[in-house]
Amino acid sequence: AARQPPVPRAAEPAVAADAPPAPEREGRRALPAVVPSTAPRPEAPSARADAVDDVLEYRTPIAPEPASVDTLEERALAALVRALASDRTNIRAQAVQALGNLESPRAVENLTSVLRADESPRVRSKAAWALGMIEDASAVPALSDAVDDPEPNVRSQAAWALGMIESSDGVAPLVGALSDDSPEVRSQAAWALGMIEDPDAADALIDALEDESDDVAQNAMWALGRVIGN
Repeated sequence: AARQPPVPRAAEPAVAADAPPAPEREGRRALPAVVPSTAPRPEAPSARADAVDDVLEYRTPIAPEPASVDTLEERALAALVRALASDRTNIRAQAVQALGNLESPRAVENLTSVLRADESPRVRSKAAWALGMIEDASAVPALSDAVDDPEPNVRSQAAWALGMIESSDGVAPLVGALSDDSPEVRSQAAWALGMIEDPDAADALIDALEDESDDVAQNAMWALGRVIGN
């Protein structure tokens, strides 16, 4: 499963044509060079201090620094986490997807809670996807449990996420998922095992070569090549 393509940047503004050079003033003559005197008079200390004060008084003020990225991310995370408690399924689903797009490990705990407890299969599926986007190994236990979710879409997305994280702790649940009733789940499990590249999955992948689903068999072949080649 490919990541979402990046949002295209706005078009660059057109560059205005250069203004024509200022016309030469008539009668302009070069100023004569100033010849220093042989004994220049030192500037009085008070005069130098006054000059510094004048510069400080009329200097251009320094612009304030923009808000840091961390501060903006914290504000966004807080707002999205609050949205996870909405009683509207669409709002929760969109909040979960936004957290996945942020790819912040600080959202893992909230997303694993959603994956385990949300009543909507759609929201749970998106939570598994978001955890796969973040790729934090602390999500592996929740994703391993989600491979046994009642809904095949959730099981399939959890298998994909385990492959994205590439932790050997995900091998056992993925091997079990190769026997799932859903061909989509079996196919994702085979792909994920190829991503992890753990030799312990080799025997299960060899058996999966005989799967009745072409997608499963092909993913098992691809995965077996990576596992053995590694």
